[in-house]
Amino acid sequence: MDGKWGFGVVALATSLTAASLLGGVSCTVLLDHSSQQCQQDSDCHDFGHHPYCDPKTKVCVASGLCPKDCIFGTPTKPTDFLNQCSPCTLATDPTLPEGQVGECLSYGGGTMPDAGLTNPPPGTVQTVPAGSPPSTLCKNVAPPGGQVLYMTGSSNFPPLLEKLAPAISANAPGLTPVFKTTTSCAGVRSAYLDPANPTKYFPDHVIHDPASATATDGYAQYYDPTIGKLANCMLGPSGATVDVGESEIFPETCGITKDPVNVAETPGPILAILFVAPYKTLQRAISSEAAREVFGEGGLDPWTEPKLFYVRGAGTATLQMVARQIGVPPTKFWGIDQGTADAMAKNLVGQLDPAASNESIGILGADFYDRNRGGLKALAFQATDQLCAYTPDSNSNSVTLPRDKINVRDGHYPIWGSMHFFTVETDSQVSDAARTFVSLFGSPMIPMDMLDAFIDSGFVPDCAMMVDRDGELPGALMSRPPVYGCGCHFDSHVNPAPNFVPPTCVPCSDAMPCADTTKACHYGFCESQSL
Repeated sequence: MDGKWGFGVVALATSLTAASLLGGVSCTVLLDHSSQQCQQDSDCHDFGHHPYCDPKTKVCVASGLCPKDCIFGTPTKPTDFLNQCSPCTLATDPTLPEGQVGECLSYGGGTMPDAGLTNPPPGTVQTVPAGSPPSTLCKNVAPPGGQVLYMTGSSNFPPLLEKLAPAISANAPGLTPVFKTTTSCAGVRSAYLDPANPTKYFPDHVIHDPASATATDGYAQYYDPTIGKLANCMLGPSGATVDVGESEIFPETCGITKDPVNVAETPGPILAILFVAPYKTLQRAISSEAAREVFGEGGLDPWTEPKLFYVRGAGTATLQMVARQIGVPPTKFWGIDQGTADAMAKNLVGQLDPAASNESIGILGADFYDRNRGGLKALAFQATDQLCAYTPDSNSNSVTLPRDKINVRDGHYPIWGSMHFFTVETDSQVSDAARTFVSLFGSPMIPMDMLDAFIDSGFVPDCAMMVDRDGELPGALMSRPPVYGCGCHFDSHVNPAPNFVPPTCVPCSDAMPCADTTKACHYGFCESQSL
C-alpha cells in the first residue's frame, strides 16, 4: 500500500492525542466547529473514523487513521492484526479514483464464490544448464586453519549469504559456508533420518556436483572475498555431507515429523513472500480469493493465461507459504515453475510486452523483489476478512523510499515465514563448524553487522517483529514483544535521510543510558526488552 505508515498501532493507541504524532497527516480536519465540544477522546466517538479530542481547542478532530472500520487499540483476535488502524496516505495517489485518498487499496474484483480447484496440465520447469565445471575445490575455500561449512536449502539463501559472509568471517574467523541450492524441503530433509529406512539419512544429507554441464541443478557456491561476491566451487566425486540445512518453512510443512531430540532447529530472520508482476502491469492488488482462482483454477481476469503464471516448485518455501495462505495444494498450482527465485525475477523483469505484462503474475521472496524493484511491481495482498490490501513495506513500489517492512512487522501483511537452520545432534554427524554457525543466530542479541546484513538483504530480523505466529501459515498472529528489540535500529537503518530516527525512538549509549527503566539500550536506541 502506497504512502508512509507509522511505527505500529500500539504506539498510536497509547499516544493518539499527541499532536506531534499526527501533525504530519494531511487528513487531520475539524469535524465540528463547536466550542468546547469534547473533554476526552471518547466524547468524539459518535463522529466515527476514530476522531480524537484536541487537547487545546477541545474540538473533535479526524485522527487520520485508516481504513474507516479499522481496529483501534490492542488486537484481541487474529483478524484484528490484519485490520489494525494505520495513518492514512500522506498524499493523494493519482492512480486512484478522483477524490479518493489512498486509505484502502483493495482488490477491485470483489468477493467471488469459490469455483473449486482444477488439476493443472503437466508442469514445465524453466531451468538453466550448469555450464562448465569451476576449477576451485570447495574443500579448499576456507583460509588456512579455517573450516568449510556445507549447507543446502532454498534459492533465497545465496543473496543473504553474499551480504552475510563478511559478518560471519568477522564473528567466526575462518568459517566459510559453502551452499548448494536445492529447496527448503531438501534443506529440512538434509538433517533427518528417512522414515522408510530409519538407520539412514535422506539422500539430501549429501550434496553433489551437477552430473554434467547440461544438468540443471547448479554448482555449490561460496563467498569469495577477493571478488566480493559468490563464486562456484566443485564438491568432488563423493560430494559433501551437509552440516546445516536451511529452510523458510517448518519440517511438518515438508511432511517431516519434527524430532527435537536428534535434530536442532535454530530460527533465523523473517522473509515475506509477494505477488509480483512486470512493472508495466496495470494491476495493483490481489485478494486471497482471486489468487485461489488464478493458481488453483487456471485463471481469473486479467490473469487468464497460465503460461504467464510464474511459480516455484512444490518443495520451495515460496510456493508452500502462498499455497497455505490461499488454500491450493502445492502440487496443484497452475503455471510454469521458474526453477529458482533468481530465474523468476529475471523472467518477469524481461517481460516487456504491455499486454503480456498485464496478464503476468508471479510469487517471489522480498529479498529478490527488493533487488529488482526497477523492473517489478508488488501487488498489494488482501487476505480473507481483511478490509484493505497491503504490501510488505509502507511503499513497496518505490525504488528509493524506505524498505521498512512495517506491514510485515506489525501484522498487516500475513504471507511470511521464518528462516530455519537444521543441524544433526546425534552421533558423529554434528560438526564444530555447524555449532559455530548456528550460535551466531541463536543469541537474542546478534552482532550488529549480521543484523544489518539481514535488513540489507530484504529480511526482517526477529528482534524487529511486533507479531509472531505459532507455527506455519495460516497460523494465527499474536502480539509478541521481542526479547531484545531492534525496531528503532531497523527503521533508522532503512530510512535514506541522514541521521533519521523515528520520533518514538530515543538514542542511547553506555554513557547515556535509558531513562525509561522498562527499556534497555540495544543497537544505539532504547528498545523494549522481554526477559
